[in-house]
Amino acid sequence: MPSRTYRSCTPVVAAAFAFTLICDGVLGAVVPIPIGGTTGPVHVQTVRQVRRLTKNKVRDARPFISIWGTIYWERFGGDQGDTEVFSFNIDTGTRARRTRNKLDDKLQSAGLWISSTPSLLGPFGSIVDLTTQMPSVPALRIRNRDNRRREIFAGSLQITDNKRFETSVQVAENSFHGMVWLSKKIPRGSTGFGLAPGFDVFRLNGRNKRITRLTDTPNATSVAFGGPWAAWTTTAQDELILHHIRTGETRTLATDAPVNIELDGRYVKYVTSQAQSSSSLVRRFGVVDLSKSPFESRVRVYDIVSDTTITVGDDPSLGYHRDFESVLSDQYVAYNRSFQNPFSIPIPQVHPFRPPPPELTELRLFDLDTQIDLLVTDGRGIAGLQIDDTTLVWQMLDTSAALEEDWDLEIFTYDILRGILRQVTDNNVDDLAPQVSGENIVWTTRLANGETEIFYERSVTVPQMVTLPFPPDLVLIKSSAFAPASQPAQVVVAVVPEPASLMLMSLAGLFPLGRRRSRRRDLA
Repeated sequence: MPSRTYRSCTPVVAAAFAFTLICDGVLGAVVPIPIGGTTGPVHVQTVRQVRRLTKNKVRDARPFISIWGTIYWERFGGDQGDTEVFSFNIDTGTRARRTRNKLDDKLQSAGLWISSTPSLLGPFGSIVDLTTQMPSVPALRIRNRDNRRREIFAGSLQITDNKRFETSVQVAENSFHGMVWLSKKIPRGSTGFGLAPGFDVFRLNGRNKRITRLTDTPNATSVAFGGPWAAWTTTAQDELILHHIRTGETRTLATDAPVNIELDGRYVKYVTSQAQSSSSLVRRFGVVDLSKSPFESRVRVYDIVSDTTITVGDDPSLGYHRDFESVLSDQYVAYNRSFQNPFSIPIPQVHPFRPPPPELTELRLFDLDTQIDLLVTDGRGIAGLQIDDTTLVWQMLDTSAALEEDWDLEIFTYDILRGILRQVTDNNVDDLAPQVSGENIVWTTRLANGETEIFYERSVTVPQMVTLPFPPDLVLIKSSAFAPASQPAQVVVAVVPEPASLMLMSLAGLFPLGRRRSRRRDLA
């Protein structure tokens, strides 16, 4: 086997068979290691490789990844002080700038964004999303009528051009079904966008590109889309509307101010409050996040086919608990459960006030087919849940440091079919807001200086040696095994320091990484 020379490289053993090089601060090639002048037969093995996508003096964040392996992200504080969209294809290595204007282009999903005027206080002066640390509610400039409109773009195609306020775009898995979104008409002659509740629901037909309005009155507050069904909540606060986009059938589910709604296949997922009605909370405080309220909350799933509703993981013996931040796939619901009553948390007598550390919560997985409720792991700061096929990803605090201020967020994955929990990152900076598509995972890393960069992990196929002694100069720094209560898990994580990016890259190569598509339900 011909030898290869690398400059400034540190070798790492992964799964005792493959070996990775960290070259000049960038994850390099994965190659077999000949030891003692002899090698065994060459086989093929799939390993995971982490790469740094961006390295700038601006904030690159909120990445999304498509099924074709193209990563889209937003760049804050660019050359014009606004937000632009960039893309990178993992397979071809093609990088592109998608927008160049004086507007804020906010991604809704991979390749889809809403373009609007920059916020009143600049890209960092808006209300901040605690999960992504990015602006979530941009303030509009008053007295400038051109700043009120928001239009929808998909790649080079402008979907809307009607001078309305468009938001909350939801794209169907089947491209022929198109997309739905919330829209509000801007009153003629107004000097600013009214914040009165209630939106219209519009749909773009994926076949003929026609736009139709699905609601009779502007009373929608949130929207979801999956299969041939669209769903939205209304200002009545006690109902959830289902609408079949082909037949026009409409169902009204009587519930109590549902929030966090999702629709996939035959299922509709939402969250309601238990101890005090959600509708009364909404009337008192406006739009509320039930996970932040002091009252019990539950994840519920409505089955469109059987016309039944279940409460996910319901167990009367558990006592007080809250279910929040949940995500739905066509077969699974992953959710975060807390057993701590916020009313019982003592208020620290310190100045300035310092909030208590994130509470210990359980990450659970509920199989809608078998009704099995599985504990995946527990920890602090669990958030950013995402499911694609049978891969669950999330962010969670690493609390191994003695001091709370030294805790940082890391990315984790769980293979639902194999029961394997794996830690993707292991470093001293925050890794957050993961997205997953097939074997590819992308996330934002917040560095110590406050800048944010994009990293991604992909699977690569490389030769492997059947017999490979453990070289004495290579060190397996970390070996971890995580096992849910009812399902054993095994994984070996090899990590090395990488000063240029402040990352510790982890690899797992013990198991074949083949995937099985879960059952998809596309109702007629």
